[in-house]
Amino acid sequence: MSYTQTNPWYAEYGAGHAYSLSWRIVAYNRGFFLNDTHPGGYIVNTFYGVSTHSIGGVAGDIVYYDWRGDRNFDTDPHEALIVVTSGTATHYGDVGALVDAHSNPRHKEYWSLYRYNANWQYTYIEVLHFRA
Repeated sequence: MSYTQTNPWYAEYGAGHAYSLSWRIVAYNRGFFLNDTHPGGYIVNTFYGVSTHSIGGVAGDIVYYDWRGDRNFDTDPHEALIVVTSGTATHYGDVGALVDAHSNPRHKEYWSLYRYNANWQYTYIEVLHFRA
């Protein structure tokens, strides 16, 4: 949790359930992890309009999805966490890096989420890795 930066990151449970913008909005979350953490994260790979491909990330990395493909992450974005670098997806049997996501419950699904995205060929994807 970080309360002090310009773009803080926190969630407080209890009366009021307070959440920072970077906790709940993809564009702010991405900005927080790229700019407001130390040592911070960096983009290790980007994709546009791919269904299957080697991701270049590891377990714990964040995958950001811009469904509209405009690279802004401010309208209709999504994010997921890589949980397995090489495995078989829970549904459809795709093999490769798998992610978990919560907005639409996804558990160990193929990282591009193309099976759940009718506009996958227009989707821009970034993989963010954290420095050790």
